Amino acid sequence: MKLQKIIFHTILISISTLSIFGQTVQKKQHETLQSNDVNIVDEQNLKWSELDAYVGKYSKDTGFFENDLVKTELKKILDDDFNAYMKFVETAGYGIIEKVDNIIYGDVSMMHVGGYNSLFLIDTKKREMYLFWMNGALRDKEYQIYGTRPIPETIKKIIEDDMNTGFGHVAKFYFKNDHLEINVINPTGNDIQRR
Repeated sequence: MKLQKIIFHTILISISTLSIFGQTVQKKQHETLQSNDVNIVDEQNLKWSELDAYVGKYSKDTGFFENDLVKTELKKILDDDFNAYMKFVETAGYGIIEKVDNIIYGDVSMMHVGGYNSLFLIDTKKREMYLFWMNGALRDKEYQIYGTRPIPETIKKIIEDDMNTGFGHVAKFYFKNDHLEINVINPTGNDIQRR
């Protein structure tokens, strides 16, 4: 009988020890998973914040469009238009990358052709990219704005300001909700076309 009690208690202690050990292993695995999640999030944040290194430089000189994050985001928002845009980028001129608040942006356009203009805009805090692309002559008033809707006010203001700075002598640009209105001006200064 004594032997049975000893065996019974030994089994109980073994089961308890295994249970405690199992809980400890599960807790350590959970902590490791949480730590890995934090590392992934920190790594993602780091990649977005690293884009600030391009500010004040020309995108063509720095390989901006070769950056994995930039390419991934462009593919995501452009979808079927990605290859066409990359061909446009290869032949276009580049402005200096600038920053307003959390948004870095830069101009990519054909010089002295009256249109064929684009502007990439990246919100590094919200981790979103937008692209304004007028892939034609200004007089045609054809453009696309890629990215999520509604378009944030800061993004719209940057697009308006950039277009009015570059083309203000021939057209006026302003947003009406998420639609960019383009008023082409005739040589006498009067609006002649409205979209």
